Amino acid sequence: MTTPTESPALNTLTVPERILLFYFASGTTPPKTRKIGKTIEGLIIKGLITREPDRLTLTELGRVTLEALLSVS
Repeated sequence: MTTPTESPALNTLTVPERILLFYFASGTTPPKTRKIGKTIEGLIIKGLITREPDRLTLTELGRVTLEALLSVS
């Protein structure tokens, strides 16, 4: 497993993607906006979230990336 500072996705995240990671980690529902679908698609492509039958959840890489975001701020 990579350490938080080695997360390959950390430097490529957009601000909306970073915000959505916090929503998915906390289990809250993100607000409905026009661009949320593209943002979710980007997180899935980057391997940070995965689709389950009834929800979207963080992958292991998503958790490591979120930890890195929390340690940077």
